[in-house]
Amino acid sequence: MRDIFLLEMIMDKKSLKLVRVFVKNIVEYAGFSAEDTGYIELALNEVCENIVRHGYEENRGFVAVKAELNDEFIIITIIDRGREYDISKYKPMKVKKLYENEIKGKLGIRMINSICDKVSYKRLKGKNKTVLVKKRKNTPPAAVC
Repeated sequence: MRDIFLLEMIMDKKSLKLVRVFVKNIVEYAGFSAEDTGYIELALNEVCENIVRHGYEENRGFVAVKAELNDEFIIITIIDRGREYDISKYKPMKVKKLYENEIKGKLGIRMINSICDKVSYKRLKGKNKTVLVKKRKNTPPAAVC
């Protein structure tokens, strides 16, 4: 099985829900558990919210979300034209340090990395490309490369 779905839009905070519903329907269609569906939706929302909040001056801008399904995993590719930020190079602070310094937030990328089996990033021709991979639970770990 290989299916590809694509959504392109001018995204702002209000339209984040559209992206969540788009991906939720695809993940449910693919037969992921309700728990994994919720986690994937959460990770995607965090990436898109960061793009809107930190990538675009006006807190709105172009975003394309492509979801590819196969028998082993779902690959979600998010493309935007906002400021460059390599999510895969982010080194999260220790939770203890966040607590001791009373820092609120800074947990989104940590959460994305804990939900997804693989997170990657590339900057090409003025566009950011963030890729999230989530394997199906019955897929052996070596299948995610």
